[in-house]
Amino acid sequence: MSDEEYYVFSNAYMMHHQRYYPNTCIRVPRRKTTTERQEEERELVEITEKYGLEF
Repeated sequence: MSDEEYYVFSNAYMMHHQRYYPNTCIRVPRRKTTTERQEEERELVEITEKYGLEF
């Protein structure tokens, strides 16, 4: 599964520019599905058990 990004229009307030940009098109990473999250957690657990690491 790729982490596609999608574009949304937002009334973004850019902190470093200290001003509003109405209807700015910004990139938002696609939300991970529950199964993707579970797979990642499972991988982390496997790695942790394999190498005896503590997070």
